[in-house]
Amino acid sequence: MAWISRIEKSGLVGGLFLRDFTASLRLWWQRSRSRRHLLRLNECQLRDIGIDRQAAEQEARKPFWRA
Repeated sequence: MAWISRIEKSGLVGGLFLRDFTASLRLWWQRSRSRRHLLRLNECQLRDIGIDRQAAEQEARKPFWRA
């Protein structure tokens, strides 16, 4: 991510803001992926992680920005 360093050095965007923003993007992407994968699990796999199909579907319906 060399472009991030260039932006920080240029003073266009505050370093803390940029780091927080990229951390948020990573977290949102990970949540989105995890929720999609949750829907692919079979009943036995869901039982192994301690949830049922209804709970998995409810979690998957959440927007990526919600924990």
